[in-house]
Amino acid sequence: MAENDLSSSSAEIQYLQNNSLPEVILKILENKILNHEILPGARINEKKLSEELGVSRIPIREACRKLEQEGLIEIQRNKGAFVRELEMYEVLNLYDIRVVLDDLAGRLITAHATETEISQLQDLVDKMDVVNRSGDVNNFYPLNVAFHELIYRFARNDRLAKMYKGLGRELRLFRSQASQSGGDMADFDKKFNIEANQEHQAIIDALRERSVEKVSALMQQHLLKGRDRTVRGAEAAGLAQQQQ
Repeated sequence: MAENDLSSSSAEIQYLQNNSLPEVILKILENKILNHEILPGARINEKKLSEELGVSRIPIREACRKLEQEGLIEIQRNKGAFVRELEMYEVLNLYDIRVVLDDLAGRLITAHATETEISQLQDLVDKMDVVNRSGDVNNFYPLNVAFHELIYRFARNDRLAKMYKGLGRELRLFRSQASQSGGDMADFDKKFNIEANQEHQAIIDALRERSVEKVSALMQQHLLKGRDRTVRGAEAAGLAQQQQ
């Protein structure tokens, strides 16, 4: 078993040991949604999950209510809980918020990040370079998510990091929706992952210079380019024509 697999398993075991049953069920259901095991628009099958996890339906319903608050699930009266489907205008609204958060995160991380933390970010960029050279599109995205989550963690503002994580979940949900709708996201992503990682490297270089304005500007530019890539991917999947 690879070292990364071992560390991932250890983290999962620790989570199970340190959290209550409803919290564990919530995490399991969230992972099923974000890992595309339960697709946007699909109904949450309480009976199947209950049997699969060996629990009653009560903690599953509690998890669904919580995930509705977090924007991943929509509960329809007399019909049940469904994985949420986002419209294009909602996605663009998320990016409008993200660009403001990235400005603040860029300023805070420049002030607070240690050299060790910057090295951790560099390690992720190096890994993404390896993935890009190999053409392994599927492994780029989780590394990209990890990179941005570390930026927010190293900004040392827990509330800001929590806001980012919530928005990130919804954008991951839309990515799943685009793939499900017929958009060939893997082929599409190959065209842009190299450019995205060059932008990551520029952010790190500016961090090493401790240039607050430069880091903030690069963070926002990177986010806006990501928004444009998302729109083009949605167009390829036939989702960009949705209107409010």
